[in-house]
Amino acid sequence: MAFRVTLDDWAFRILAWVFSFAGLVLSCLSAESCRFVRVTTLRNNVVGVNLVGLFSTYSVNIGQCFSLRLQLDAQDPTAPGREIITGSHRAAMAFGVLACLAGAAAMFLLLVPVFKRTSRGLWTLAGGLCGTALVFQGLTFLIFNDDRCKKQEVCQVGAGCSVLCAVDKGGEFAITAMVMYLFAGLLVRRTPAPTDDPLFVIDSADDDGRGERKGGPKTT
Repeated sequence: MAFRVTLDDWAFRILAWVFSFAGLVLSCLSAESCRFVRVTTLRNNVVGVNLVGLFSTYSVNIGQCFSLRLQLDAQDPTAPGREIITGSHRAAMAFGVLACLAGAAAMFLLLVPVFKRTSRGLWTLAGGLCGTALVFQGLTFLIFNDDRCKKQEVCQVGAGCSVLCAVDKGGEFAITAMVMYLFAGLLVRRTPAPTDDPLFVIDSADDDGRGERKGGPKTT
């Protein structure tokens, strides 16, 4: 005996919202993390590890995160040295914020059809925002173009030194968020626009003051 489960369009629409919500949460975690990049340096057989996030860094010795803005304010402007926040890093910070905003907008638009009839244009816009959030999230990896990952910026000329930058926890969050946005966008593209009645319909209060909920998940 074989069993077959039939999923209607609403199942895919709700699944698209779940993926968009997961992508949004992971985007915010990625932006908040102080461990986006693991920078490993080797100088004279001595290994050093530096953990850098989009907006903060992690001190291995203290075991605590510190804001990059505070470090920038505390830096002596007349002292020579490498810039704390380079242009690539600033771009990564901006795209991290934009990814969260695009993901939040996509999640909201994917949730609206559950309670309100929408147009094809809004559904298409939701799919486009999922793709936009994916692109913005990918551009946060511009942080790997930071001076911390460049040997010529970290090491002195002729010194025995090497630099290796690798993805850490925040970067893993970003990669997973991109996958979630991709799945959400594909589901939106695969599913027809919800131009019919919403999944749940809330009627106004009856004469006796009690509200009645009509409708519910459609079954096939």
